[in-house]
Amino acid sequence: MLHIQSLIDDAKCFETVRRLRWPDGVQCPTCDSSKITKQGRDDTQPERQCYLCLSREQRFDDLTDTIFAGHHQPLRVWILCPYFMGLNPTFKE
Repeated sequence: MLHIQSLIDDAKCFETVRRLRWPDGVQCPTCDSSKITKQGRDDTQPERQCYLCLSREQRFDDLTDTIFAGHHQPLRVWILCPYFMGLNPTFKE
């Protein structure tokens, strides 16, 4: 189970998302290729890592194709909401 201390800062939220989304290492969300390189950070959210899939030559980031993509609220808001609603089992380690 995650502790609230690991969810109140953006960097820790993104680390948590990466760890839960890709437990065996980052993969392209479209083709599942593990042939990727880091491509800097997002301009508006510096904790959000950008990647390039070398198989498809397409960029993606930590939130691409997730329910968190395309929202303007900080990730910590989206992560903390279910936590406070008692849905913490979703975030098992």
